[in-house]
Amino acid sequence: SDGFDEVEQTQWVQVPMIYDLSIIGIDIPVNVTEDEWVNFTVHVKNVGPYATPEVRLTLSIGEIMRTVDNLIIPADSQRAVIITWRARAGNHSIAADINPSMLNDETDPTNNIGTGENLIVSELPREPESGGSELTGAMIAALVIAVAFGVLGAAAAYSGRVRLKGR
Repeated sequence: SDGFDEVEQTQWVQVPMIYDLSIIGIDIPVNVTEDEWVNFTVHVKNVGPYATPEVRLTLSIGEIMRTVDNLIIPADSQRAVIITWRARAGNHSIAADINPSMLNDETDPTNNIGTGENLIVSELPREPESGGSELTGAMIAALVIAVAFGVLGAAAAYSGRVRLKGR
Protein backbone atom coordinates (compact mmCIF):
# COMPACT_ATOMS: atom_id res chain seq x y z
CA SER A 1 0.00 0.00 0.00
CA ASP A 2 1.12 3.48 -0.82
CA GLY A 3 -0.54 5.05 2.29
CA PHE A 4 -3.51 6.42 0.41
CA ASP A 5 -7.03 5.16 0.97
CA GLU A 6 -9.35 5.03 -1.95
CA VAL A 7 -12.34 7.37 -1.41
CA GLU A 8 -15.50 7.36 -3.46
CA GLN A 9 -16.99 10.79 -3.97
CA THR A 10 -20.67 11.48 -4.71
CA GLN A 11 -21.89 14.71 -6.21
CA TRP A 12 -25.52 15.78 -5.89
CA VAL A 13 -26.98 17.62 -8.84
CA GLN A 14 -30.32 19.38 -8.62
CA VAL A 15 -32.55 18.38 -11.51
CA PRO A 16 -35.37 20.82 -12.22
CA MET A 17 -38.90 19.44 -12.01
CA ILE A 18 -40.58 19.56 -15.36
CA TYR A 19 -44.29 20.20 -15.29
CA ASP A 20 -46.66 22.37 -17.26
CA LEU A 21 -49.98 23.43 -15.78
CA SER A 22 -52.89 24.71 -17.80
CA ILE A 23 -56.53 25.62 -17.28
CA ILE A 24 -58.48 23.50 -19.77
CA GLY A 25 -61.98 24.66 -18.86
CA ILE A 26 -64.34 26.24 -16.34
CA ASP A 27 -67.88 24.92 -15.77
CA ILE A 28 -70.04 27.94 -14.92
CA PRO A 29 -73.54 27.59 -13.40
CA VAL A 30 -76.59 28.93 -15.25
CA ASN A 31 -79.92 30.42 -14.16
CA VAL A 32 -78.49 31.71 -10.88
CA THR A 33 -80.36 33.91 -8.42
CA GLU A 34 -78.65 35.99 -5.74
CA ASP A 35 -77.98 34.34 -2.36
CA GLU A 36 -77.94 30.91 -4.05
CA TRP A 37 -74.92 28.68 -3.34
CA VAL A 38 -73.40 27.59 -6.66
CA ASN A 39 -70.43 25.48 -7.75
CA PHE A 40 -67.79 26.28 -10.34
CA THR A 41 -65.64 23.42 -11.62
CA VAL A 42 -62.17 24.37 -12.84
CA HIS A 43 -60.42 21.73 -14.95
CA VAL A 44 -56.63 21.82 -14.54
CA LYS A 45 -54.08 19.74 -16.44
CA ASN A 46 -50.41 18.92 -15.89
CA VAL A 47 -48.86 17.82 -19.18
CA GLY A 48 -45.37 17.43 -17.69
CA PRO A 49 -43.64 14.15 -16.75
CA TYR A 50 -43.45 15.07 -13.03
CA ALA A 51 -46.08 15.82 -10.39
CA THR A 52 -46.33 19.44 -9.35
CA PRO A 53 -45.26 20.75 -6.00
CA GLU A 54 -48.09 22.35 -4.01
CA VAL A 55 -49.66 25.07 -6.13
CA ARG A 56 -52.55 27.52 -5.74
CA LEU A 57 -55.67 27.82 -7.90
CA THR A 58 -57.48 31.16 -7.91
CA LEU A 59 -60.98 31.68 -9.31
CA SER A 60 -62.05 35.28 -9.94
CA ILE A 61 -65.79 35.97 -9.99
CA GLY A 62 -65.92 39.64 -10.89
CA GLU A 63 -64.10 41.36 -8.01
CA ILE A 64 -64.37 38.32 -5.71
CA MET A 65 -61.47 35.86 -5.50
CA ARG A 66 -61.67 32.30 -4.19
CA THR A 67 -58.50 30.25 -3.73
CA VAL A 68 -57.63 26.62 -3.26
CA ASP A 69 -54.15 26.02 -1.88
CA ASN A 70 -51.89 22.99 -1.68
CA LEU A 71 -53.00 21.37 -4.95
CA ILE A 72 -50.72 18.65 -6.23
CA ILE A 73 -51.40 17.50 -9.76
CA PRO A 74 -49.83 14.20 -10.81
CA ALA A 75 -47.74 13.91 -13.96
CA ASP A 76 -49.64 13.81 -17.24
CA SER A 77 -53.06 14.06 -15.60
CA GLN A 78 -55.88 16.45 -14.91
CA ARG A 79 -58.05 17.38 -11.94
CA ALA A 80 -61.47 18.92 -11.53
CA VAL A 81 -61.50 21.40 -8.66
CA ILE A 82 -64.88 22.51 -7.31
CA ILE A 83 -65.20 25.98 -5.80
CA THR A 84 -68.44 27.07 -4.09
CA TRP A 85 -69.67 30.66 -4.00
CA ARG A 86 -72.75 32.48 -2.66
CA ALA A 87 -74.10 34.41 -5.62
CA ARG A 88 -74.38 38.18 -5.68
CA ALA A 89 -76.65 39.93 -8.18
CA GLY A 90 -74.93 41.35 -11.25
CA ASN A 91 -72.85 40.51 -14.30
CA HIS A 92 -69.58 38.80 -13.29
CA SER A 93 -66.54 38.02 -15.44
CA ILE A 94 -65.01 34.60 -14.70
CA ALA A 95 -61.30 33.70 -14.79
CA ALA A 96 -59.10 31.01 -13.24
CA ASP A 97 -55.35 31.07 -12.64
CA ILE A 98 -53.27 28.07 -11.63
CA ASN A 99 -50.03 28.87 -9.79
CA PRO A 100 -50.65 32.65 -9.90
CA SER A 101 -47.71 33.53 -7.66
CA MET A 102 -45.32 31.48 -9.83
CA LEU A 103 -43.48 30.26 -6.74
CA ASN A 104 -42.34 27.23 -8.70
CA ASP A 105 -40.83 27.09 -12.14
CA GLU A 106 -42.74 25.44 -14.91
CA THR A 107 -42.16 25.00 -18.61
CA ASP A 108 -44.94 27.25 -19.99
CA PRO A 109 -46.65 29.76 -17.69
CA THR A 110 -48.57 31.37 -20.58
CA ASN A 111 -51.37 28.77 -20.36
CA ASN A 112 -51.98 29.15 -16.62
CA ILE A 113 -54.99 31.46 -17.05
CA GLY A 114 -58.39 30.46 -18.38
CA THR A 115 -61.55 32.50 -18.80
CA GLY A 116 -65.18 31.58 -19.17
CA GLU A 117 -68.43 33.20 -20.16
CA ASN A 118 -69.75 35.94 -17.88
CA LEU A 119 -72.09 34.84 -15.12
CA ILE A 120 -75.30 36.83 -14.84
CA VAL A 121 -76.95 36.55 -11.43
CA SER A 122 -80.59 37.66 -11.11
CA GLU A 123 -81.84 39.65 -8.16
CA LEU A 124 -84.27 38.05 -5.74
CA PRO A 125 -87.86 39.24 -6.15
CA ARG A 126 -88.53 42.07 -3.71
CA GLU A 127 -91.62 42.47 -1.54
CA PRO A 128 -93.82 45.36 -2.71
CA GLU A 129 -93.89 48.46 -0.54
CA SER A 130 -96.93 48.48 1.78
CA GLY A 131 -99.43 51.02 0.68
CA GLY A 132 -102.41 50.15 2.86
CA SER A 133 -102.91 46.69 1.36
CA GLU A 134 -101.86 44.81 4.50
CA LEU A 135 -104.57 43.39 6.72
CA THR A 136 -104.25 44.08 10.41
CA GLY A 137 -105.27 41.61 13.12
CA ALA A 138 -108.40 43.68 13.87
CA MET A 139 -109.37 43.71 10.18
CA ILE A 140 -109.01 39.93 9.94
CA ALA A 141 -111.13 39.42 13.10
CA ALA A 142 -113.83 41.73 11.72
CA LEU A 143 -113.80 39.85 8.42
CA VAL A 144 -114.17 36.46 10.17
CA ILE A 145 -117.10 37.78 12.23
CA ALA A 146 -118.77 39.28 9.18
CA VAL A 147 -118.46 36.05 7.21
CA ALA A 148 -119.70 33.95 10.14
CA PHE A 149 -122.75 36.17 10.70
CA GLY A 150 -123.35 36.36 6.99
CA VAL A 151 -123.42 32.56 6.72
CA LEU A 152 -125.56 32.19 9.86
CA GLY A 153 -127.92 34.94 8.73
CA ALA A 154 -128.31 33.35 5.30
CA ALA A 155 -129.02 29.95 6.89
CA ALA A 156 -131.65 31.52 9.18
CA ALA A 157 -133.32 33.28 6.26
CA TYR A 158 -133.68 30.04 4.31
CA SER A 159 -134.63 27.80 7.22
CA GLY A 160 -138.31 28.73 7.11
CA ARG A 161 -138.68 28.31 3.36
CA VAL A 162 -137.34 24.80 2.85
CA ARG A 163 -139.95 22.07 2.64
CA LEU A 164 -139.34 18.44 2.16
CA LYS A 165 -141.78 16.57 -0.12
CA GLY A 166 -144.05 14.16 1.63
CA ARG A 167 -143.95 15.81 5.00
